[in-house]
Amino acid sequence: MSTCGVDSVQVLPELTVDLAFTGNEVITSGLPGPGEVRDAFSASFPALLESAGAHVQRCDRLRDDPSEVQDWLDSSTADMVIVTGGSGHSGQDFARKFITEQADSILAESVRCAPGHPTLLTSRTTSRGTQLVVGAPGNPLAAHVALHSFALLAVAVASGQDFFPTQTCLTTSDFPPIRKDRVRLIPVALPGGHGSVQRKAGYPEADPMTRTNSHMLSGYALADGLLVVPREGLTAGQLACYVPLEVPSSR
Repeated sequence: MSTCGVDSVQVLPELTVDLAFTGNEVITSGLPGPGEVRDAFSASFPALLESAGAHVQRCDRLRDDPSEVQDWLDSSTADMVIVTGGSGHSGQDFARKFITEQADSILAESVRCAPGHPTLLTSRTTSRGTQLVVGAPGNPLAAHVALHSFALLAVAVASGQDFFPTQTCLTTSDFPPIRKDRVRLIPVALPGGHGSVQRKAGYPEADPMTRTNSHMLSGYALADGLLVVPREGLTAGQLACYVPLEVPSSR
């Protein structure tokens, strides 16, 4: 750059992120026993966030203990906090209670999205400035939907990137309407992957994956995008939007 006569450039600092994964039932090694599940977040969440340009400075496991959850939230000074689990509305959802109590502004008490509707979004003031707090669901697919729908977008904008646009595709299956006023995000495969040249009428065909309930990750792991299905449903051959799962890198 100096050969072009540029002596200085303006840069944006990396967005810092603190992660907390709650749940007494979560184990990190071995085969889960009755009432147990394996950790589904500690490998994927930091990798996805850092590939988008964030700096993950803490990644902690918390018990379902009110004091532990509250103390952790009190100690976090990152630009963004993501807490998985406890974002629902039951009496055991401590994260929602403390996130809401400490918020300066509640951006969304929930979202009209399935999976992922218990997602809670707030902001608060810390010693470093304004902090975005994401209370993500505990179910694995629901939490990853919240990550792609909100957290990764926040990282992109804070890193000076463009807002991730949705892409257009052709559906290959029928999706019936539903009663609840929610958008469904369905993991889909695109022939050859996102951006494939295998297209019909100029658009890639989106094939829905199997095993895509909110507690399942096998369909998501093989998917290229999240098909946006409106409340009124979609019919095969109809144009629709999808959210690419490939994370644009800022590095």
